[in-house]
Amino acid sequence: MTPKLAWHALRGLIGPRFRSRAELERYQSACLRRLVDHAYKRVPYYRRLFDEAGLNPKHIRGIADLSRIPTTDRADIQMLPATEVCAMGWAHQPNRVLRTSGSSGAPLVVRRTMLEERLMLAHRAKAVGAWGYGPRTRRANIDHFSPESLATEAHPMLYERLGIMPRLNLDWRTPKDQIVSQISEFKPDLISGPPSLLAELADALTDDDRARIGATHVLTGAELMTASDRTRIERGFGCPVADIYGCVETVFIAMQTPRELGYRICEEAVIVEVLHDGSPADRGEIVLTPLHQWSMPFIRYRLGDQAVLMEGGGIDRRIRSIDGRVTDRFLLPDGRHLHGYTLGQLVEECDLSVRRFQITQTRPEMFCVRLVLDPAGHTGLAPLKQRFQYTLGPGVQLRIEVVDTIDRPQRKFYPFISYERFVKLSEQPTGRGGLDSS
Repeated sequence: MTPKLAWHALRGLIGPRFRSRAELERYQSACLRRLVDHAYKRVPYYRRLFDEAGLNPKHIRGIADLSRIPTTDRADIQMLPATEVCAMGWAHQPNRVLRTSGSSGAPLVVRRTMLEERLMLAHRAKAVGAWGYGPRTRRANIDHFSPESLATEAHPMLYERLGIMPRLNLDWRTPKDQIVSQISEFKPDLISGPPSLLAELADALTDDDRARIGATHVLTGAELMTASDRTRIERGFGCPVADIYGCVETVFIAMQTPRELGYRICEEAVIVEVLHDGSPADRGEIVLTPLHQWSMPFIRYRLGDQAVLMEGGGIDRRIRSIDGRVTDRFLLPDGRHLHGYTLGQLVEECDLSVRRFQITQTRPEMFCVRLVLDPAGHTGLAPLKQRFQYTLGPGVQLRIEVVDTIDRPQRKFYPFISYERFVKLSEQPTGRGGLDSS
């Protein structure tokens, strides 16, 4: 992103509030024209996409023309080299290289510059700031943290030592009493983390724990927020919950706060379409076009989430509910609940050259792991099977298969795993968020 483009992007971040829906759409259209022209000239994938559709950038004059561009699915780009999906000359320059969690075991590598990353984080911070929290907010973040990442807590950044964005990271596997003790000592203004982890902690909190924690608000993200999760968190922590909706591809999409209905879309930074059978609808699949990602553009990108838009006009469009991918727990025969990330990590850290994988539980005592390997990556499955068996425990049957391909599951799909539920689903989803530890 050039300084000129960055300055234009800042208009939507720090400029005066748009006075009408028409003014906002004019801004979006101007950003879209620049993005489309850039992608056609410098990104081989989009040049081919446009040429095959008989499109030229001059045909896209604004958001009214956006539907003329074919949509892009994750599978369309996840196996392409960086030189095909990144702007020419930028494939190896972005200093932020991230991986999506992989809804069917096939992560997408996302590349962007630190400037692009910080811009989207700034939009998220602005949304959280409108809720009443700013740079001095003390946040305790409960999530998946390795011992190595937690070791950095002993060496806080300079801005943290100056009291700017002070943060305490806690791994969800830490015993409850230790979590309560550390939060009590840190005295946060805000507690954040994935809803499933916070809900489990909330269930274990006592009246004394709540008094020691003293939380006033909870901020969730990174996975689906169910109605049950929200109730459990609010009851357990004794305070209201806000939820952020985002994804690795574009960091931040929308936010819902306790005093608002629905999720306000960050339309200054991303165009959100909801499509049913390819046509705009109030209920359907979310399709994203981030306006300020130039190193690796996403134009009409099918995220895979289902959403329901709120009715009514106004400047701000809102999403009523989001029903999408979620990291869930496996229920084991011995009564344990095993987080999906735990099993996914076993595959990611093994010595095999795994391209895709799928972990399926069809019965409480039956698991199947399917792997797509590079031709030279089949060095033996015994070590991986041993690690799985140790983690799952006795009484669990495990089958590991090497396959040529893995189809997208027809049921709900989750980060790292494809989980066919064998328990009755009684919870109704209310939203899915994206919240990292940044």
